[in-house]
Amino acid sequence: MTAPVAVGVLGAGALGHVDADGSITPGGVGWRLSPWFGADDRWRVPGDGSASRQVLVDAAPVVRSTTRVPGGDAQAVVYGTGPPPGVGVIEIANESPVPFALALVVQGPSPGTRHDALIDGTDAIVDGSVVLRGARPWSGCVAGASPRDLLAQLTAGRADVALPRPGTPVSGVAVALLAPVAHRAALRVAMTQLTTDPGSGDPRGLPGTEETVRSWQMHRTRGVQVELPDARLQDALHAARSAALLEGRAAAALEDWGFDAESEIAWRAMSWGSRRQAARRASTPARWADVQALLDAASPVWTWDGGPDPFLLALRSLLVHEAAARTATRREHEVTLCADLPPAWVGQSLDVRDAPTRHGRVSYALRWHGSRAALLWECERPGMTLRAPGLDPAWSTTEPRGETLLPPHPAAIG
Repeated sequence: MTAPVAVGVLGAGALGHVDADGSITPGGVGWRLSPWFGADDRWRVPGDGSASRQVLVDAAPVVRSTTRVPGGDAQAVVYGTGPPPGVGVIEIANESPVPFALALVVQGPSPGTRHDALIDGTDAIVDGSVVLRGARPWSGCVAGASPRDLLAQLTAGRADVALPRPGTPVSGVAVALLAPVAHRAALRVAMTQLTTDPGSGDPRGLPGTEETVRSWQMHRTRGVQVELPDARLQDALHAARSAALLEGRAAAALEDWGFDAESEIAWRAMSWGSRRQAARRASTPARWADVQALLDAASPVWTWDGGPDPFLLALRSLLVHEAAARTATRREHEVTLCADLPPAWVGQSLDVRDAPTRHGRVSYALRWHGSRAALLWECERPGMTLRAPGLDPAWSTTEPRGETLLPPHPAAIG
């Protein structure tokens, strides 16, 4: 089972999660919200075999789920926005030449659990706790004794039923909130807690997808700066760092990637035993095979069943690994740069800047002159011993900054 994608805003944690089928599970409510699309030929329901795909928009926690409909696509983009406590946003776009009906379906994880929706103009209050607010009034609300029963009602044309009287809830095991979406048009729905300031959930004033993605891109300028020669790995890194920042629990990974304020909060929230366990680092640096295995284990939208921590820790260890070795006269601060060089990286540039260690930050860059790697490095403070076994097992230096042209790399001349 693919791990869901967390969406939310920094400082508030995850507002909810998006499953592989595009369904949204708001935090702490015990139900999920699934977009169904009613086209001319039939209804498209998550998990029914309809052609669909899902991506992160520019590797940010902004999830776009696309379902094929006649003549084009129905897109559902989900993200969090606003200052804490934040607002969840669902943007439905009709990328087809004909209109379709949207049904946002509320259903619980357990069969038989009933839910209710109270419609008040643009607002739909679900189970008395969550408000789904559209930019225009909802067109209908249908309840079913099961998701299958609800689908049968919609297929039979109950999408055009009149709204219930004001103050009268609609109750059922599956409840659909209905809205038309014209061709080449979009519909935005805000999802907030009932106790949230009503003004903060007006979908007309909320940032759109592009603005939200840009705000996440700004966070990439914080912490360790890495330019990798592998676009797929770079996307995985962006997504994993964003997920760690959003969830706020990966104390060791946040620390290793230079997010000091967030890691301090995460450490304080942990028990003493958990801190000791999380603070342990591998005595030897990671190999490329370790990172590759974690990369291959990720879902197509860069989630891991065990969270992003192992991937972030392994990649950081491959790029910059710190080990303090006690000698007879002093404590030597030894840092390994580029512990292992993937064959595909030979001849490709690599940049790592401001990687934190216990003895200050370390930066380095890799350039190539034919089969020979040019290594440039800079340490924040003197007193480190640097090695780069992935480039040249024999090379080391105690100079705080410099550059060197290493011998021909075996993978470049093999």
